[in-house]
Amino acid sequence: MEASLTALSAHLVSIGYKLALVTTSGGDPARLDIFEEVWELPGGREGRYSFSWWVRTASKGPWVDWDPHLVVSISVAGAGVARRLRGRAPSAAQSHGAALEEVRSSLRTATLRELSKIPLNAVRILRDRVAYRQFDRVWAVGDGVASQLTHPAISVPASKLKVVHNGVEPSAFSFSHGERVKARNAAQIAPTATVVVTTSRLHRQKGVALLLEALRQPACISMHALIVGTGPDESRLRTLAADRTLAGRVHFVGAVPRDDLGNLLSAADVFALPSLRSEGAPLSILEAASAGLRIVCTAGTPIPEALGGVVHFASATPAALATALASVAARAQDEGRFSRLPKELTQEKSLADYSLDVAALITSE
Repeated sequence: MEASLTALSAHLVSIGYKLALVTTSGGDPARLDIFEEVWELPGGREGRYSFSWWVRTASKGPWVDWDPHLVVSISVAGAGVARRLRGRAPSAAQSHGAALEEVRSSLRTATLRELSKIPLNAVRILRDRVAYRQFDRVWAVGDGVASQLTHPAISVPASKLKVVHNGVEPSAFSFSHGERVKARNAAQIAPTATVVVTTSRLHRQKGVALLLEALRQPACISMHALIVGTGPDESRLRTLAADRTLAGRVHFVGAVPRDDLGNLLSAADVFALPSLRSEGAPLSILEAASAGLRIVCTAGTPIPEALGGVVHFASATPAALATALASVAARAQDEGRFSRLPKELTQEKSLADYSLDVAALITSE
């Protein structure tokens, strides 16, 4: 969400808009330079909305006196501001998913910890249902997110909903042979080895353990894996990777700045998204496609229609995932390396769509 907000904000400034920001405390100062005013509300962690946040943003704050022509919210965080300024300024919420999918994901993972989250997320479903009604427009970042929002539990009216697909800047994730060699040397991976990469938070719902199990299967017995990210499941995953059948083939890279991610994608031959959760619109598959990778996802993962020829699905079993990875990697090696990102999913197209709708909302004020 941060990458999307940063790109959209910078674009709006570049075409003449003046922006102000109401946010949680502790953000990166470098990302705040483009805003004319920044109001940081204390009382919660960065990117987390405490009870204090909801109370303060629903009250009359200095952002009301700033008298904006449009309120843009990430998810429902700005619902209080939108409600306060109703009749004075139109509002739009950019949605990356709803609490309904968090409940579904917890049920699919079904650990005690995940099941214990369901009551809170059930309350958040009610919050989403009420909060999204405060906005004049709801931007869904993909068709999967739009389906979540129109579900009867959330019930965003079709008249308010607009799909604006996530997009990435192709040059930021273009394939580089030199970076491929460098990244493989750093991980001690042979030039001829087949490599799968996955980028995600290391959480049980992301299915990285399923990927490791797939690497034990005969079809992938010599395949290496680059695991990019950190998270609460890392210790368990490292224990699994220490098994003798995987020793030396699983490489934990840790957190990688987004600017450097293209280099690691260049090192791989296939991208895996073995998620066990209900995904919204994964940005990672766009980054992988831009780097020239074919993609293997677990069945049911929503993808943009334009990526239909690039993404391949497998059921969430080690054998099925291994078969798909081996087949896709072999096909990709025969084809060579070139960007597979369609123009409809570039950052340029996404920002142009946002700009048109921003102008339309302000004009309708």
